[in-house]
Amino acid sequence: MDELKNGLVSAIPQMRAYALSLAGNLDDADDIVQEALERLLRRWSEPTGDTFNLVAYAITTVRNIFTDRRRYDARFVPITHQSGSVLHAH
Repeated sequence: MDELKNGLVSAIPQMRAYALSLAGNLDDADDIVQEALERLLRRWSEPTGDTFNLVAYAITTVRNIFTDRRRYDARFVPITHQSGSVLHAH
């Protein structure tokens, strides 16, 4: 588990840069990276094979979380109220 934690800590800058390129702002990027780290630590099982690339796996997790969030956000349609404020409905 220590090897996983050390590998993830070293991957954070790459994960963060990729998440920022997807999300477009630092707050959302940091949220995505945090969720990815939580998911990786929670679901981790030792990979089989000598060619496992933890950074690539972490980056893929970042992309999947970003995609999941986009799909979730797409379910909501903004509705403009008579007062001009925007309401959200599903």
